[in-house]
Amino acid sequence: MATERTQKHAQKTIDIITTEHGLERGKKYNIYPIEQEKILKGVKLRSIMPITENNLSQVKEAMKFSDIRHEAFIPLRLKIVDNKECLVGYGGEKSMQLSENFSVYSNAQDMLQSMQFYFDNVWDDAVPAEERIA
Repeated sequence: MATERTQKHAQKTIDIITTEHGLERGKKYNIYPIEQEKILKGVKLRSIMPITENNLSQVKEAMKFSDIRHEAFIPLRLKIVDNKECLVGYGGEKSMQLSENFSVYSNAQDMLQSMQFYFDNVWDDAVPAEERIA
């Protein structure tokens, strides 16, 4: 899977925008162990997602190893690794499928800069998980 291969290369940062079902998909497709292994090696993980009653317990668990923020509207899924690779996918789905059939992988610098700019702006406007949960 492209998302696994991309994460395995991480050395410094993994920035993620995902849907309400992102954490559940991470468990289903065994992406969590890769993320946790990377965090133990010093990789910083930042995630943006809708925090709802449906994923609240999973968010609380993920907060132990990831900096998480809430954003209600997620038009796309995005993963940026070390500002060297990114994976962009449709985010409006309500399913548990990873659906990489509709994903775009890129290591083109212009694309990475645009996606990192997008992520950073959403991150700055998103509500920290601690505030959302309180």
